Amino acid sequence: FIHVFQNRSIYASFSINTYTISATASENGSIDPMGEITVDHGSNTLFTFLPDEGFEVFNVEINGDSIGPRPNYLFQNVTSNQTIHVIFDVSTRNEVRPLEQEIKVFPNPTKSYVQIQLPVSDNLSDQYQVMLFGFSGNLISTYKPSTSLFRIDLDGNAAGLYFIKITHQRNGTEIFKVQKI
Repeated sequence: FIHVFQNRSIYASFSINTYTISATASENGSIDPMGEITVDHGSNTLFTFLPDEGFEVFNVEINGDSIGPRPNYLFQNVTSNQTIHVIFDVSTRNEVRPLEQEIKVFPNPTKSYVQIQLPVSDNLSDQYQVMLFGFSGNLISTYKPSTSLFRIDLDGNAAGLYFIKITHQRNGTEIFKVQKI
């Protein structure tokens, strides 16, 4: 407007820029979300990779560039169209069973002790380490069980939450929460 002599109204309409992230996966797994994903300018979007049983993430490609295997990828501050492609391959790791399926910790809650049932095997003390922690993370005691069923006495400890960390030399670590009442 030039030489404005009376009131004028201006109306404008704005919309945020949007971009497309093209998410694809090879056979033997999937990516979540999958397909053409529309995202707002400056937003973040997380993609999770889900291999089929017996397969693992072999590689992830972002805009055609390899970034190696990983369980997920986060696009941060998106300002242009992007592509993500995940490649799955046969798992090369030995099958490891989760400890939680093999170990029982009972009774829970308890008044005075907990028993831990480990899978029966030779040389238990060489395979397992059991650690008792207080609620604040302080280590109370460490055990090397020599039998598949053993007991941890909690009589001298106050009521509250405790954590039992069980580590197996091959199958990793599992943490159990126990409540003393």
